[in-house]
Amino acid sequence: LAGIVPGSTGEWDMSWEVISCWIEGHPGLASWVQAVGGIASIWAAFLIGNRQIREQNRIRKEEQRAHLLSIYSVVRSAAHNSLSFESLLASDNSLATVQENWQLMFSQMLKVSQRAMGQLPSHELGSYDLVESFHAIAGSIDSLVTAAETALFSTAFRQQEFEFFRQNALVHCRVCRLGWERFERACKETNHSIKR
Repeated sequence: LAGIVPGSTGEWDMSWEVISCWIEGHPGLASWVQAVGGIASIWAAFLIGNRQIREQNRIRKEEQRAHLLSIYSVVRSAAHNSLSFESLLASDNSLATVQENWQLMFSQMLKVSQRAMGQLPSHELGSYDLVESFHAIAGSIDSLVTAAETALFSTAFRQQEFEFFRQNALVHCRVCRLGWERFERACKETNHSIKR
């Protein structure tokens, strides 16, 4: 191999002139270098595009999970408010105790839950079970608020009517509890991996 000479440090140096002569002596080399470079650029574009698609999919999944987590949190809060009211009613408290607790906290808590759930896009939940259980919870809270607002503060509310209200409200609370159990189960089944 002419042109390769030992360097001063003992390593081999190759002069540019020899390389240039060698390239000129092989006229098809430029075509091969161009072909290999073209294939390499196509492969690089594919890898870069594939990487960008994976990153976009990851970001989209994270956004969807965050969105579902926010819906889950609102539904969970609403269901727990209903369950707390169910506990109050199930423990045989007096009419005066139920009225006082309704005025002090449950009225506000359940009305906020009612408004919050009314603003959620249930069509974005992604499965029939999630949508159906969501609507069961929302409907039972609507019915519960309406029943409590009309019955607890009517002027001629008697003990017998209170017992009827208690049983009716307990039914709405149980429907909400069952809806919540189905909602949680549907979240797990659809692999939303929503944490509490």
